[in-house]
Parts: sequence; structure tokens; C-alpha cells
Amino acid sequence: IQEYIQPAWVPAADLLGTGDTAAWQGQLPVETLTTVTDHLTPRIAEVKIAVHSDGWLIAVADAKNVCMFRVWLSASDFPAYSVTEPGVVALNVDQLSETLGHVSGDTVEATVNPDEQELIFNGAATTTLPLIDPDSLRRTPDVPDLGINQRLTLPGDEFRTVLERFSEFGHYLEISSDTATESVVFECDSDVVDGQKRYSKPQDVVAADYSDAKRAFECAVTNDVRSIFSFDYLDD
Repeated sequence: IQEYIQPAWVPAADLLGTGDTAAWQGQLPVETLTTVTDHLTPRIAEVKIAVHSDGWLIAVADAKNVCMFRVWLSASDFPAYSVTEPGVVALNVDQLSETLGHVSGDTVEATVNPDEQELIFNGAATTTLPLIDPDSLRRTPDVPDLGINQRLTLPGDEFRTVLERFSEFGHYLEISSDTATESVVFECDSDVVDGQKRYSKPQDVVAADYSDAKRAFECAVTNDVRSIFSFDYLDD
């Protein structure tokens, strides 16, 4: 994902360090933005959006710098898109999510008014969200380049099943790659129970139909690496 969006979002990323509010109007893709806010709300209260002529860049981290999010929405993802002045828009994520939840259609007309510091939704009823001072939000730290090139793609049901089963007895999930078997391994240990699930081929997926698993599955292992994640974050 990062390689795909990088040429487009580099100019937008430069805007995140400014405090100038953007002037923008267009139509918002409700389902897409709802998906974004659903991922943010468990840990993120406020978000800063870089509004560029090429699209929106959302880059934010939780207070502990454990969860980092980078989302690029190209201008072509919006049914209508017009930037009068590039800049940033800072919003309360819960307020944005609640407003999107009341929209009945697939899109909604919206305007960012930098003079009044408002995001205005013009749907069946007009809704106005106050903007937050961008300078009051801390700058998102740069994502370190760890040189980890492992890739595992699973059906969502499979990943949720692994999390549900292992979180019943453990507090942390270890994910490692094994070049000898060209596989990615999920492990969870506790005082009384140990669990392991290994993935190297679509047949290893058990919580989805084989046709879905074959279409979604991808495993690419180039070197041995190991990471540990807390279920407090994964369960969200």
C-alpha cells in the first residue's frame, strides 16, 4: 500500500506540518469514510487531514504511538472534488463518524469553510462540525523503515478467528516468518496453554471457503522476522 500511494501523498504529507486550514468543497464517499472512521475510533479521538489537489491524506497515531494509520483517498475517489486552497482539516473522529451515520445516501455534499472553521454537510438536513485548531494536535511520528518485507494476506474471517481463539488464553500474539518453510506463524503462549497457527498456502485457511481463501491468500517470506502485538490493540 505504501509503495502504491507514495508518489501521490508526498506533496500532501508536507501540508501536515502547517496550520493553514484548507478550503475545499465536493461530495464525500460515505461508505469509504465510514470504513476509515471505524478503524480510527477505538484508539484515535482527533484526526488531521491534509487536503491536496490530488486527494486527502490521513496520517495519525494513537497516544502511545502503537497504532499508526496512513490512509490516502485520491481525488478520483470522490464523486466531486474541488480545492480552492490546500491545507489541513482537523476533526473530532467521533463527531465525524456520528454525522456520517445519519447520512441516508451513498454520498453527501460537504464544504470546508476556513473562515468560520467549519465542515458543513448539506444533506437532507444541514449539519455543521466545528474544526479543531490543527496546531493543537501533535505531529504524527514518522513510520520507521524496519526493512520488513514479509507479506501475509488472509480473509478477514480467518484473521478474526485466530484472534478470538488465541485471545481467550493469552495477552500477546507473536507473528513470525520462517524462510525454511516459507510460512508465517501465529503463536500465543500462556502459563497453561500454547497455541500456534502456520500459513504457507490457501489450504491452511480454515474459516473461509477454499475459493475465497485462494482468491485472497498471499504469503511472501524473504527473511526471518518476529513481532509481538498486544491483544488490547488487536481486538479493537
